Amino acid sequence: MSHYIAFASAFAIAAAQGSSPAGYGAASFGTDAGNSSLAGGGIPAPQSSSGNTEEAAFALSEELNNHLSKDYLLVLTGFVFLLLLYRVVLNIIHHTRTLACLNNHTQRYFAKPNIDWQNFKLALLYAPLFGARHKREIRLSSALSMGTLPTRFQSMLLTAIIATNVTFCVYGIPWHDSGTDVLPVLRNRTGSIAVVNLIPVMILSSPKNPFIKLLNISLDSMNIIHRNMARLAILEAVVHTMCYVIGAVKTSR
Repeated sequence: MSHYIAFASAFAIAAAQGSSPAGYGAASFGTDAGNSSLAGGGIPAPQSSSGNTEEAAFALSEELNNHLSKDYLLVLTGFVFLLLLYRVVLNIIHHTRTLACLNNHTQRYFAKPNIDWQNFKLALLYAPLFGARHKREIRLSSALSMGTLPTRFQSMLLTAIIATNVTFCVYGIPWHDSGTDVLPVLRNRTGSIAVVNLIPVMILSSPKNPFIKLLNISLDSMNIIHRNMARLAILEAVVHTMCYVIGAVKTSR
């Protein structure tokens, strides 16, 4: 997986250049068509009052970018906290069962299976994505492997992560505002989200990462999340770079 990390890190260095400190606010964009001083990756050129309006609008969009990046990091942290809480609850239940069995050799309560929980594990938690075979390998060719197919629960988790990334990358961007160049906004947004994705990518890259024991999650499951978040970071970094290049070509004309 090191090649994924190398590509993502290289693109993320460029992504960090567009960040700016901020608070939170709804972006209000200018409507002076054809006079945008923010085309692509460029530096704002001196403008009149319309230029100042566009610069203010761009600053507000940067505030939104900054807060969305922080919100995305909070979402990831909250999910880890929920998993940790789940493990704590399970450990408490296991300890309670142990104490109950130590002093009562005739009790039969914990010997009765929970049918609902059993069906949940069979149908979703541990079920393979297709058929009945686990860890089916994904191969693009005889020489190129893309890892293994996730379980149904892992697929739902990855779908939620992808949907969150797409939503955070496009939210609040003035796609229909003809007087605003969306390239610098999209460039900085995708760059910021790509940098945030690199945090779990780097943490989960090591087989010695602390979450394996802390959350009692297998290394295979960690690798599936690690690989797919690295791919997301690469795609976002590619979009960031394309926006920068297109903007640079536009301003050079």
